Amino acid sequence: SFALVEFIQLIYPLVWVDTIVPVLSLTTVEFLQSIIPFIMGIDEFLLQFSINNDYIDFTNGSIVFVNLSHNTIGLHVDNKKTSKKILLEKLNIPDLPIKVYKFLYVKLKELKRDKELFTAIQIKEKIREVFCTAMIIMMGDYKRYLYYMEGDTNVFNNECFLQQRKREERNFYKELISTQLFSQFIANEREANKYGKSNFNSTMKYDNAMYSLNTYDHLSKDFLMINH
Repeated sequence: SFALVEFIQLIYPLVWVDTIVPVLSLTTVEFLQSIIPFIMGIDEFLLQFSINNDYIDFTNGSIVFVNLSHNTIGLHVDNKKTSKKILLEKLNIPDLPIKVYKFLYVKLKELKRDKELFTAIQIKEKIREVFCTAMIIMMGDYKRYLYYMEGDTNVFNNECFLQQRKREERNFYKELISTQLFSQFIANEREANKYGKSNFNSTMKYDNAMYSLNTYDHLSKDFLMINH
């Protein structure tokens, strides 16, 4: 449950607006049959119970399983030949952009090395700062591709955004901008714009939408269950 709650914090400024259940119980296991996106925590015993009692639909492959005990992420598929034995199928997830990967690797390694110097609360805040910066590196220039139309409608130019990314990283960014979270983020910008605010607040040191990703070029040199 702690991991799930922290995950929601780490994707800021994207905001999870759908169902979230930190820990499922026998009385709430039927929530797994929800048709809307969800993130739910479940222990192995209850997972097996849910499988045996058909609470989980494996037919469309829309449920992603994150096993925190084994550090694995994958799709579970139903195979009738194995009498409901659940098989782990590797997800085809695009790699993180290399600059983002290097930044996260270096900064998180530093935090792990120096963890004795900070309190638990300080560690949590520093991890969030690291991921905030990573999000800025990935999409901090989003306003360059955002156009405001009549009627307070904003349109995000996906094609231009992707063209400005490295060819080998476009699959990742294509997945990112196609998510419901990103669409909601862009929709929220309309409201934020009315009040002269940005989706990135001052704690992220990013209150100027035209502040280019080039600011972070030096970084490259320094070095749960989810229904979607």
